[in-house]
Amino acid sequence: MINAIKLIFGFICLRFVPHITRDSKTVLLIFQSPQNGGTHTYFKYITEYLAQRGLSIHLLVCENEIDESVLKIVDKYSIKMTIFTRGEIYQIFQRKGQSLKSWIYFILHALKQIIFLLNIYRTINPKFTYISVGYPFIWFVGLYIPGKIYYIQHVMPLHPLDSGNRLILKCGLLFKFKSLKFIAVSDFCRNKMAENWGILVRNTEVIYNYFDGTDTARISSDKIRILSLARADEARNPVLFAELGNIITDLRDNVIFVWAGSGDALGEAKARVKNHNKVQFIGHRNDVPELYANSDIYFNPANREAHGISVVGAMCYGLPVVATNNGGTVESVLDGETGFLVDVANKDQMIDRLLQLIDNKMLRIEMGRKAKLRFEQLFTAKIWSRKMDNLLKENFSVFEVADRRPSSST
Repeated sequence: MINAIKLIFGFICLRFVPHITRDSKTVLLIFQSPQNGGTHTYFKYITEYLAQRGLSIHLLVCENEIDESVLKIVDKYSIKMTIFTRGEIYQIFQRKGQSLKSWIYFILHALKQIIFLLNIYRTINPKFTYISVGYPFIWFVGLYIPGKIYYIQHVMPLHPLDSGNRLILKCGLLFKFKSLKFIAVSDFCRNKMAENWGILVRNTEVIYNYFDGTDTARISSDKIRILSLARADEARNPVLFAELGNIITDLRDNVIFVWAGSGDALGEAKARVKNHNKVQFIGHRNDVPELYANSDIYFNPANREAHGISVVGAMCYGLPVVATNNGGTVESVLDGETGFLVDVANKDQMIDRLLQLIDNKMLRIEMGRKAKLRFEQLFTAKIWSRKMDNLLKENFSVFEVADRRPSSST
């Protein structure tokens, strides 16, 4: 009981007692990401964007989400960090119908998280807070931080919230009024947020992912390389990639399937491969430009995809894309023009579309050319930065120097 009173009193003091403000050029960046993948790539892009606008960054991150790529960026931009353990901070579930004791525990745990965040806020007094999440609902408690907040949702919220986190979200929305903006990476993702979270569509801005490619020479080969770059997890479907790779490499001797990325499903996917020379799972790689440049077709067999930075990357390098039609990829790939959209449950359709591209070089080239054009119209760094600038300036004046946008090498 005493601890509960302390938490409630601490929350009231930190959230509602005024404190001295100052003109800050610091941004609080709350970063959450499962392993390497699109959210890690986005972390690189957002830190570059903020740094180029003369803003310093204070990073809040869980200790098990710090890897070599994160540390490299932290060092490059002299980012200060606050590190926490997963058990201390991350949200818990509260299902409908659970006991009063369970509810009390849930609320106290949430207050502990909020107080943790408010202490950080008062220490650094940021100009605004940017929350970048790789799970559907993590960091709703961040909505209780004072000041302007941008909450970027990278993955699709496919299911309704549990009753506890729905309560946290609703109360957070009441706290923030006009000082909160949600950002989704696709219309599909935004609509799922509206459907499963009850967030009005007009309160969510859609800003597509971008990809910043580099010119890389292609190594001559008589093989047709089919590439996928993704975390090897259930959502990205590496097991299906292995199964279709087996079938197609039996039908066509000049084809190689390559999956770059690590994850929980990697072992099962490798176990399905019959010929490891033709269907390769090469793990996490840093030579992404070379992988794209030396591929002929990009294949995304994902069970679900909010948008897909890797698909946009493939378009940047002029690759035709075969992707499933159950997510934000339908907003990137034009079926029959820049590639093919397929049903994840229809293996025959996937095989047919891949064989069309394998057997017709001119079709590959033409679809790849159109994919490149679509990339330049929608998914470049300049387009993304302009939309971010407009979003920030729409709500408050944040930049002393305008138009310091990252350049795209495309």
